[in-house]
Amino acid sequence: MPRKRQKSQPSRIERTHENVAGDQQPIVENTGKTEAVAATPAAEENLNIQKSNVTAYDRHPTIFSTVSLMLKAMEHPRILSFGCSTGEEPLTLAEKYFPTARVVGVDVSEPALAKAMELTAKEPRISIRRSTRETLTREGPFDAIFAMSVLCRWPAALGRDDISDLYPFARFCENVDLLDRVLKPGGLLVIYNANYEFLHTPCAIGYDLIATRGARQAGHIDRFRPDGKSAGPSAIVNNANACVYRKHLPGDAPTLGLRILDTNLARIAEIPRGIPFMT
Repeated sequence: MPRKRQKSQPSRIERTHENVAGDQQPIVENTGKTEAVAATPAAEENLNIQKSNVTAYDRHPTIFSTVSLMLKAMEHPRILSFGCSTGEEPLTLAEKYFPTARVVGVDVSEPALAKAMELTAKEPRISIRRSTRETLTREGPFDAIFAMSVLCRWPAALGRDDISDLYPFARFCENVDLLDRVLKPGGLLVIYNANYEFLHTPCAIGYDLIATRGARQAGHIDRFRPDGKSAGPSAIVNNANACVYRKHLPGDAPTLGLRILDTNLARIAEIPRGIPFMT
């Protein structure tokens, strides 16, 4: 049974979380304390900054429940909370949805990591780490990855017609490619509230879409085309529940279209890739 938790207001913190540094840096262990890590110039250049982000306990129950249902047969799944902020998401996943899983939460903000470690200190199945490529490679591969409100620049992108200078599509593809590399074949990738469409990335050809019933939309922030131009107000509506994707297994039959599967992996339909919106 989930333990009772003291209610507190979600904290607003300054976070850097869209991308991970390519260099190797010390890992912050979940020991109740954090080490000060001086970012190198290369690391600073490789990080995008997302400010004043809000998180909360169990903020996406429909999505979490869908992934939990699909992994229920696994004895000890490995789950990644990419951009875990102050720890509410990994705590939610461990307490409510994946009672036998090892949950790894990563972020690059030192203040956020310190709060996350404090919040999750009593849950031994949760590990909080500093987000680097080396960390993700060592901790993976994962059975499910949650990238919730991470692959975006909000509110900086709000109302802009072009974000190619702020968060270029090439950087988004780099982020997604990294997550793809540490996800097991047959694993689930959840991308919610992203500025770009996952289906436009090169690695999307290796994924099926899982129909997520009850999910009204895959986020509320502004969406953009691969050229960085605004996709328009209809993008969010058309992208209704395209946020849970299953990575193909080696034996899966190839397809030019996008297969839409239910949570039992039964085929519902096949549609052209690149939608819900195209350039």
